[in-house]
Parts: sequence; structure tokens; C-alpha cells
Amino acid sequence: MIFMKNRDNEFFDQQKLDELVKNRDLDTLRDQMVRILACPCCLNGFKHCRKYLKVFSVEEIQQTPYLATAAALICAIYGDLKQAEEFCQYVEQIPLMKLHLDIIIPGNDTEKMQNALIQLYKLASTEEILPNLPLAAGRITLINGFRDLTCYNDLVHDQKEQLKKWIKLFYGESAVGIAEVAYAEVCYLRDECFEAITTLVGIIPFIEKEGEVAVLFVALSLQMKIMIATGQIAVVYPILDMIYQRLYKERSRWLLENFDALKA
Repeated sequence: MIFMKNRDNEFFDQQKLDELVKNRDLDTLRDQMVRILACPCCLNGFKHCRKYLKVFSVEEIQQTPYLATAAALICAIYGDLKQAEEFCQYVEQIPLMKLHLDIIIPGNDTEKMQNALIQLYKLASTEEILPNLPLAAGRITLINGFRDLTCYNDLVHDQKEQLKKWIKLFYGESAVGIAEVAYAEVCYLRDECFEAITTLVGIIPFIEKEGEVAVLFVALSLQMKIMIATGQIAVVYPILDMIYQRLYKERSRWLLENFDALKA
């Protein structure tokens, strides 16, 4: 039996949702979907909702902003950014959700993400409305993970301290090392390897002690790539072993495929 949970900690039984689909009780199904999506949830939660959204017509989804939000994210997850942006247009009446979409699916507007971050930061600071911006380790990178964010390299590189404030407020205890690793990755992409490795060496011990295993995975992977780029091949295998041991210790099986890709 599989359950989904929204940010209000309501649980939803997928077996019961399947029964609603089978009985064509679309009004109740729509109500359940809205309750699941009324607060931002993780990317995996949206993926679980995909089969239920298919029950509704495009017009029905467009008329229900929370369903349009989920449809936009699902389209983005599967690479259809054009369709995702079309669904985003139907979420204007729910500003909080629209701000999330402006960050996750900003399209080609390089200012949209930064403006949305500023607005969410103000909401979190003044009204204690914390956003739910998911971290996705879909690839061995923070900058080019769930989607390609390399167009924001200047923001990450030139406004590192401001970015650290945003991330600390948004992610709380999970924020350890995120801004620094993203900054190091941008430095690596700009061939500033010394600055990148200096940043990583300074932050990795703190991530190991207090941070998330996904962030540590990206940090160690980036460290390994820099070692290869600078001709220090001898240290690569100890880093690989360190990564595997940490993933095994944390039981982070969801990262093992990424580890196999890195090792290859």
C-alpha cells in the first residue's frame, strides 16, 4: 500500500485514489488532488500524481490552478518545457504557487528566478511562509540537476553571500553546503579550479557532520572531477571509496545509480 503526503501532513491512499478513477468519480478525485497539491510537495509526489491527472482533460486541468501546477511540473520533469510553460499561465491566481514555478520552470527569463527568490525570501522573513523548493539529485550536479541552471551561473558566482541567506532560510538545517557547492561548481565550469577546490575543502567537513547526503555526494563528485582535471588521478579511487561508504552507511540506495554512473 502506497501513501502520498502533502505539506500539511495529510496522507492519501493511492489504492483509494485508483478506486475513484475506476468508478469515474472525478469530482472527488479532483478534490483529493487539490488537497494533495494545495501546498508544494516534492518532485516525486508530483510524479505519483501523473496517472491521476491523465484522467482529466486539458481544459479541466487549466480550470483548476492546483492541477495546472502539477501538470506544469510533470511536463518539466519529463522534458516538455514548452507544455510546462503553457500550464504555468493558468496558475497566476495563486501567487505562492506561481513563485515556485517561476523558480523551477523559469523558461528563458533570466530575471524571473531571481525576482521569485526575492519575493519568497520576503514572505519567509515577514510572514513565516516557508517555500518548498525541492532538491533533486537527478544528476551528479547541483547546477545541472533536475534542469539546466547554468544560465544562472553569474547569480551563483557573483552573489554567493546573498544566495547563502536565501538557501539558509528556505532549507533550514538541510542548507549546509548547498550554496558553497553550487559556487564551487560554477568556478569549476569557469576553469577556476583552485577557487573551486578551496571552497570544497573548506565546506565538505561541515557537510559530512551536519549536511544532507545528497549534497555531500555532489560535493565529493565535484572534488573528484577537479582532481582528474588537475592531473591528480591517484586520489580519485579513495574519493570513490569514500562516496560509496557514505552512501552505504546512510542507506541512500536512490543515489547508487548515480554513483555507478560516476564510477564508469
